[in-house]
Amino acid sequence: ERCFWAQGLALATGLNAMMRERNLRDQMQWNAMRVAMELPYPVDQETAAAIDAAKENYVLPWDVLEEGDEVTTWVIDYFVAQGKTALPKGAYKLVVHGLDDENVELQEEVRAAFGTAADYQKFLAREDFSYGLADVPDAEFIAHYESIVNAIKRLGLQGQVVELTTVPHAFLRDVPLVEGEWIDAYVVALAEWGARLIQKGYVLEEPHDVHPFACYQVVDPEDGSEVGIEIRERLWAQTKKHLAGFSGQTKEIGGQLFLSWTDYLKWRGRRAKGVLTTGLHQGLVISEWNRWLATEVNSVLDDVEVGGLDCHADGYHYQTYSDVADLAGELRRREKLLASLSAGKSGNNGDSRLRTKAETWVEMAEDYLGELYTLQLDFDSISQHYFDGQMGLFPASTYALSQLVEHAEKLVNTYNRDMAADLELLDLAVAGGNAQGSETRHTIDLSNLHGKTQEASTYQAAYLVDMAKAEALDMMGETEKAVQVVDKHI
Repeated sequence: ERCFWAQGLALATGLNAMMRERNLRDQMQWNAMRVAMELPYPVDQETAAAIDAAKENYVLPWDVLEEGDEVTTWVIDYFVAQGKTALPKGAYKLVVHGLDDENVELQEEVRAAFGTAADYQKFLAREDFSYGLADVPDAEFIAHYESIVNAIKRLGLQGQVVELTTVPHAFLRDVPLVEGEWIDAYVVALAEWGARLIQKGYVLEEPHDVHPFACYQVVDPEDGSEVGIEIRERLWAQTKKHLAGFSGQTKEIGGQLFLSWTDYLKWRGRRAKGVLTTGLHQGLVISEWNRWLATEVNSVLDDVEVGGLDCHADGYHYQTYSDVADLAGELRRREKLLASLSAGKSGNNGDSRLRTKAETWVEMAEDYLGELYTLQLDFDSISQHYFDGQMGLFPASTYALSQLVEHAEKLVNTYNRDMAADLELLDLAVAGGNAQGSETRHTIDLSNLHGKTQEASTYQAAYLVDMAKAEALDMMGETEKAVQVVDKHI
């Protein structure tokens, strides 16, 4: 018994150590992300002007608006103001993690919020009431939601935005068409430059830096190295010289030069090939929406009070540099700083080490719990066959075994809830979202484990009974018969 408790303690200690390591990694990831977001991103003056113009004319595509949280929040606030019941904070933990002994109070609080037990069960089964309100079915919520979206569209504040995939800049890839026709000339130059880089055989890789103003990396696919600044600058100069031959219409808007989108599409000298109109999307011009709100007294659409919207890059900052060398130096310093904070980055040695520890822990836990299950089944079988259903163990031993099993199952449930899902997400991140079977690779299936032990239990129960028979025969002087019984297991 002491041996089993020692093994259980070792498993508990190992799980706590893994969770502490995982929490430290998560904290380091958060620190690196926070620094990257809050530290102004270094840009040149032309890029800074293009960012300002893109933010001023920002178009929020309709599908992004509909998938975002803003309209949902407005509708929830409307229903709450009407006296509807908002679900308690953390209610969706019951849907994600299920019902267990650790969330009994939350279960009771959430159940009390629903009018009927049937509605509560629909919520748990993800069949209804998925918008945070206990007495507003999904169909009713969606009807109000769609009504608001349609009312916004009827205001006539829409614009167009086009995604230019050869622009090597995270934020400027989605460029608004001012008045539906004019496109920032600098962004066009970036698109042409990116196309020229690709034609030269280089690859544009998404930036590791999470700042929205971060530039893509230009990589040589032969050795994976980043292309030097001399090559990039030479191709940039060639691009600007080539773009000077654009003969279409131009227009100055807010001190920034814009080109005719229609004429750019027709331009024979365009390096950014393909059907660029496939990247065109309709949406809401955020600046016009906010101006409309400022002129309204109540800011109400279809009885729902609405609020301001912003560009996703609002709140983030840049620092301008007029000298190319100074800009390059600042970008290198930023990269080194973020690298020093990114020890918890997905796919690195720390993650690999944590995954290896988890695999070892799972193997130990399955062996340990499998042995406990086998003992339980053995003693149950022996009790049924030889003790008329009465437990053959002393009561204290029976209780100790049940406690060992309960303790081990709690450890496994904690691991499945707090570690397995995280490791499976890491696998998906490393595999680019294509990890086959990752959803069960790290999870311990207790039901399956219990089922696997039944076959082993049948043999072990027979073994224990035969050993007891052999010992009894030997004590009675029937040594030869005792040996025959033992021989079956040798």
